[in-house]
Amino acid sequence: MWYSNYGQTAHQIDYALVRARWASSAEDCRSYRGSETGNRNGSDHNLVRVRFKIPLTTRRKTRLPGKFNVAFLERPERRQALLDAAASNMVEAFFDDSIVDAPWSKMKTSIREVALGQLGEIFRHKRDWISERTLHFSAKARGTRLISSPEIRILRHQTTCSAKSNRKQYWKAIANSMEAAIVAADFGKLFRLIRVAAGKKQTSGLL
Repeated sequence: MWYSNYGQTAHQIDYALVRARWASSAEDCRSYRGSETGNRNGSDHNLVRVRFKIPLTTRRKTRLPGKFNVAFLERPERRQALLDAAASNMVEAFFDDSIVDAPWSKMKTSIREVALGQLGEIFRHKRDWISERTLHFSAKARGTRLISSPEIRILRHQTTCSAKSNRKQYWKAIANSMEAAIVAADFGKLFRLIRVAAGKKQTSGLL
């Protein structure tokens, strides 16, 4: 706020300009009137202080190799196919004349490629109950936030409602599965469902 030397005129001339995209990052804004403000030889401006939260991007972590789905090894045909593919791939790796300096690295890579092709990886999703519809709303809301679209509030509300509905259906399905396991006296399945409900590591059953 600017005041004239006679104190009869006042105008607000000190601002903190923030783009609409980062409006939520400005947490607090205040002006401080000092002892020299308004004096004849002093400053005609007030100090404006803004507490701003800087949105920093997180550092992406390198994805660690996934675990193989070793449950497939319980099937004799899958186990034999893995052994045959590994033997064939190992022969090709050792008789390749172009690779003479890293036989161990080549052997390790070939074994992993065979295991990945025959067994596959286990992908753990902490929130696998989220539907594609919710993910679509979330991605659309993220895009509108980047361009400062006024539809961001509507899309956020749709995302929240859809996620709540998915979670409700998820727990309802678990409860129904528990009741069915109790009726069928399948205590192994019931134990696994209890672990899932408690947020513990899921144990795979026999295939």
